[in-house]
Amino acid sequence: MTSSWFQIVKPVSLVATEFYSISDRKIKAQVAINDAVAILKLMKRIEKIPAEGDEMVKPGPKASYHSLEFSTADMQKQEIVLINDKFKTPTTALNSKDDGGLFHDLESLLHPSYGKNLLKIKGLEIKFKDFSIIYDGIDEFPDPALTGGPTLGPTSKTYFTVLNSEQKSQKLEIFQGQVPPQPVSFKIKNKNFILSIFGKNKIYPEYFQVTLK
Repeated sequence: MTSSWFQIVKPVSLVATEFYSISDRKIKAQVAINDAVAILKLMKRIEKIPAEGDEMVKPGPKASYHSLEFSTADMQKQEIVLINDKFKTPTTALNSKDDGGLFHDLESLLHPSYGKNLLKIKGLEIKFKDFSIIYDGIDEFPDPALTGGPTLGPTSKTYFTVLNSEQKSQKLEIFQGQVPPQPVSFKIKNKNFILSIFGKNKIYPEYFQVTLK
């Protein structure tokens, strides 16, 4: 019988927590995600990981320990655990195979830094030293030629909010059309930063980056 990762459906919240170790359950870092679409995408990525596991190793007291707690609207909960950065499968063995970069993506949300790919999760405030940034969503527009207009191709606008330490906000948007989406700049405490959804000659449909100029 094939094991299954999830016994709940349609969770509406996800709390990702990093503890100091498997034996020290004080919280080191934590993010709370309430974007149901993003949570479903994360669930689908977890479901691609083999659920049987292939590594039976008893972790030591200093092993790293992460928890992903999914919750539904009617408060059903399910926890997925990572030990030593590996997913603990439903069969209790660890998965030593490639997780498709999922742990790296979660770690980037827990410990964001400049130049890292950060998942676009609507409403999630990602905190840096001097500011935080929130992905607000995207508006997509069909090719005007479909309604008799000029042929421009589909376009979109991706929205972000930047908050400084005084909670003063800047609204940013990135336009995408016939040319690659151009980065936008913003300033915090006399430092210039670049926000981008395009790099290394490709568009990041699921990610964005912040770099120090």
